[in-house]
Amino acid sequence: MAGVLWLIARTMTWRIDQLSQQMTQLGDGDFTVRVNARGNDEIAALARGFNQAAQKN
Repeated sequence: MAGVLWLIARTMTWRIDQLSQQMTQLGDGDFTVRVNARGNDEIAALARGFNQAAQKN
């Protein structure tokens, strides 16, 4: 059980870390960067918002 919980937590933190790195790229002026927005959870919703913001610039 602990292993499964660790795997779930690691997957979520990896997605957040990727989004954070790509937000840094956007902040540096790279408006071509897009993130993977698969899923229906809060992280995917945040990723879709990120992609919409990047597209408008």
